[in-house]
Amino acid sequence: MKRNAINNLKRDHGVSIRRACKALGFSRSSHYESATNAKRKQESEAPLVESIKKVQEHRYKRFYGSPRMTDELVEQGVNTTKAKTARIMNKYGLAAKRRKRFVKTTDSKHKEPLAKNILNRDFSVAKGSKTWCADITYLRTETGWIYMAAVLDLSTRKWVGYAVAPHMKTSLVNSALEMALYQESEQPELMHTDRG
Repeated sequence: MKRNAINNLKRDHGVSIRRACKALGFSRSSHYESATNAKRKQESEAPLVESIKKVQEHRYKRFYGSPRMTDELVEQGVNTTKAKTARIMNKYGLAAKRRKRFVKTTDSKHKEPLAKNILNRDFSVAKGSKTWCADITYLRTETGWIYMAAVLDLSTRKWVGYAVAPHMKTSLVNSALEMALYQESEQPELMHTDRG
């Protein structure tokens, strides 16, 4: 604590180490000894810091908090404990990134007319019937969220069309439907989508 105060006085106000130590009732030798100890501690912690950073380079593991991080490090042969890992992560600003849990893809608050729900959540259709089902989902990537619209033939369980884009505009859904119509010889008898 005093060492930090002395360093701050020197850095911010140009006060010499000797005068700062005298003003705070701290011997210069103790100041230099604590600085050396701090440097040694930092050097001894460096391998663990690097191991944590290496684990966090993996795109999913950067969300690991100290308990899961410790398990991962121990599995890799690193000698650490949960308390030590938590302290190091906190000290060096290596906290887990927070996940964004949910992206809203359905907008039910609109004045557009709703289509009848003919399927009524019964997705077991007769073999040979041309019934397609479509929806939009979202995927996390290194550069942010991307959206995917997909069209599924319920009879064959085959993906007949899909499209990926960084937005949820009408063109995304249209691209997936166009691909499905292009790939299939017949148009569907029924096309079911999320009614929102």
